[in-house]
Amino acid sequence: NMDLSLMPGDVSDPFTVAKLCGQEFMTATINNDLNPVWNSDAFEFNVTSGDAKLHLEVFNSNFVCNHDSLGTVEVDLRYLAVGAAQTLVKVLDEGNSKSADREASIEVKLELIAPAAKSNLAGNKLKLRIIRASNLRNMDLSLMPGDVSDPFTVAKLCGQEFMTATINNDLNPVWNSDAFEFNVTSGDAKLHLEVFNSNFVCNHDSLGTVEVDLRYLAVGAAQTLVKVLDEGNSKSADREASIEVKLELIAPAAKSNLAGNKLKLRIIRASNLRNMDLSLM
Repeated sequence: NMDLSLMPGDVSDPFTVAKLCGQEFMTATINNDLNPVWNSDAFEFNVTSGDAKLHLEVFNSNFVCNHDSLGTVEVDLRYLAVGAAQTLVKVLDEGNSKSADREASIEVKLELIAPAAKSNLAGNKLKLRIIRASNLRNMDLSLMPGDVSDPFTVAKLCGQEFMTATINNDLNPVWNSDAFEFNVTSGDAKLHLEVFNSNFVCNHDSLGTVEVDLRYLAVGAAQTLVKVLDEGNSKSADREASIEVKLELIAPAAKSNLAGNKLKLRIIRASNLRNMDLSLM
């Protein structure tokens, strides 16, 4: 109590100020109450620092002189779980005014809110394995039995390229390639796949192409896709060429930096405040 008055019930008139990253929120003042209950509306702070701390200070309101501090406390946001509303009761630091038989405290409700997920793919990685192709057309028109297309696949994404080995004389090749990781640098990236028939002398023959729009892949979930190849004018009515791949879109490693989050704060109550109203009333 900071209102040392002769009037019964004339005690401190507390309010709380919360500060974070240059922003400030203040509760209403509750007159003559050493255990005030504010149940304030929620206030949202923008967290702009990676090591932000919420500063809370309870004051006794004075009309004439400066407000009296009833205690302070800091909350390190790095130890809050993102997305989980939580109630904290923190002991107030009263400095030299601390009493052995009274422990002042403040209760707040906090929620650290992550920024809305962006649809932009940039910054992710794409892990690709090329498994197999089926029903490819034969481009090696030879008199030798079993001399058919010698397929390989080229994958292209954001200026990067991966190529499988060539499998000779196989219209249903199985590569089961090692995984290759692409850096996704565009927000609307598409994976381009093209199967070729290998030629030693002339240009390789295209056996079909397909594109995969990465915007429709779930982040963090490995998935197998079988896609029909576009063979252009060489498409056959009795044969549908296809390619099977395994894909995983990998989000960048989470950063511990708090910047970009929001902090939702409700100041609930304080308890066992000291009286600062030293009045003759």
